[in-house]
Amino acid sequence: MTRDEIAGCPAWVASFADLRKDHRYYEILEDTLRERVEYRYFAIIDRAGCLHAVQPFFLLDQDVLEGLGAEWQPLLARIRRFVPGFLRMRTLMVGCFAGEGHLAGSSTVPSGKIAEILCSEIVTLARSCRAQLIVLKEFPARYRPVLDCFVRRGFARAPSMPMTALNIEHDDFDAYMQNALPRSARWQLRKKFKATDGEAIALTVTDDARDAVDEIYPLYLQVFDRSKFRFEKLTADYLRRLGSDMKDKVRFFIWRRGGKVIAFSLCMVEGDSLFWEYVGLDYGVALDLHLYYYTIREHDELGDRQRLQVASKHGSQLRTEIPDAA
Repeated sequence: MTRDEIAGCPAWVASFADLRKDHRYYEILEDTLRERVEYRYFAIIDRAGCLHAVQPFFLLDQDVLEGLGAEWQPLLARIRRFVPGFLRMRTLMVGCFAGEGHLAGSSTVPSGKIAEILCSEIVTLARSCRAQLIVLKEFPARYRPVLDCFVRRGFARAPSMPMTALNIEHDDFDAYMQNALPRSARWQLRKKFKATDGEAIALTVTDDARDAVDEIYPLYLQVFDRSKFRFEKLTADYLRRLGSDMKDKVRFFIWRRGGKVIAFSLCMVEGDSLFWEYVGLDYGVALDLHLYYYTIREHDELGDRQRLQVASKHGSQLRTEIPDAA
């Protein structure tokens, strides 16, 4: 189905409601990240035609050689001048275009049943979409038991880039370094943090950065352009929509020096966890000031200050999830 066909459906509105990336996030992706991607939805219906669950998927022409280093790109470019589709495959990916995948579920159809239905139907559906490859994109390991039906059908598991968790159950960042890091790592970090001693760097945290998007988006592009591994490329409208549509689950951390934005991070809230999704840095000063490490310390210290407030509401502690490839 298309988004217009599921619009307003209670099963879609309830999809992933307990996750940071709920149905609103998928709609934002479809509206703002459209280059080379077709967004679709599998509808799980009963014999009476009642829709019980919605499982997002998307279609794209996957470059099988996308992970090769820059030294191979000139050769590939020459080949594709004559064979544009060389080692590109039309791919059906179940999950989220910008994030990990999750199985839909509802009060009437559990996620395990969703997996069985998808497993039995997905090859036929992929052929109807002219897809040559089927991928269940970045599903966390906890789904392995319910997704085992795909393995029995001939699918193979492949590792993807994992999230890493930073435990911030410490009084402050100095206590974290003392208790969790070896002496050599503490020395390296203290040496890096000296670069910002005496610097007037101000941090603001907001759930809506629309007024600052023109300043923060170029910093995101600086990080994206320097990265050896490139995944989805965000747009300025993506950042604006998150601030306007998902204030309850989005936090923008913005650092300024002398009134100029020099770094930002986009985080999302899920229960008592803060997920660090994307980062932007001004490389005119980022390397000299070691801003990447500086922003990690600020996230940690802010989390420690907020932990008691979170604990008083939820009886649990805040942790920060940091992509290890950031």
